[in-house]
Amino acid sequence: MSAERTGVDSASIALLAVALVIGVVELIYKPFLFGPIAFAAMLVGATVSARYQRFGRVAMFVLVFCFMFGVSYAVWNSRALY
Repeated sequence: MSAERTGVDSASIALLAVALVIGVVELIYKPFLFGPIAFAAMLVGATVSARYQRFGRVAMFVLVFCFMFGVSYAVWNSRALY
């Protein structure tokens, strides 16, 4: 197995990082607006490269936690969901 990083690997890690940043934003501000964008970026990033599938799984769990906590906090605090 080669230790070189290809363009696909770089795109994958960039999409997963973007998904995590959007996940933090959805935790704080309008989870139903940013949630689908974060999940789409995470799914594409996790399936494009086999090298970063474990990071994709971690990103998935973080996004689910941020979404669930963001939605429950928005409902409890009477904020807009979308």
